[in-house]
Amino acid sequence: MADPISWVIIAGAGVAAAGAMSQGAAQASAARYNANLNDRNAITVNAQVANQVARQRQEAEMAHGSLLAGYGASGVSTDEGSPMDVLRMSIANAKLDEHNLYYAADLKKLGLADSARLDRMHAETAESQAGYNTASSLLTGAGNAYYANTVSNRGRAPRQELNG
Repeated sequence: MADPISWVIIAGAGVAAAGAMSQGAAQASAARYNANLNDRNAITVNAQVANQVARQRQEAEMAHGSLLAGYGASGVSTDEGSPMDVLRMSIANAKLDEHNLYYAADLKKLGLADSARLDRMHAETAESQAGYNTASSLLTGAGNAYYANTVSNRGRAPRQELNG
């Protein structure tokens, strides 16, 4: 039978193993939470870009209206020539602004998706590492307990088996 020191070592190994599992589970949980948060943020980016594009379109339409009103007030014909070129350029720039908003949103969503993937990988790694740390704690504790028991039994006389 194991001596009291061996039992303390075994109990300590059990506590260390439980701590390793708990720590790994907490790290995995936090990483999964962060991944889900990044997923939700990516969805929010869609709503944000829709609002930005709507606002940009409204501002562009107001600018085009102002151009046309200014031309009309000054008696300039908008059917041809420089006024029409300016209006076309203004429309093209507004469209470019819209595309830039979508592009920036796509880049942001890509970054959030990558972060979510990394967080999920971190969660898997934390769970695996917890398993290894748990096994290591148990094996170290068992080895230490065996060693302590062997050392404490060296000073004792060997047991005699009784036959019959």
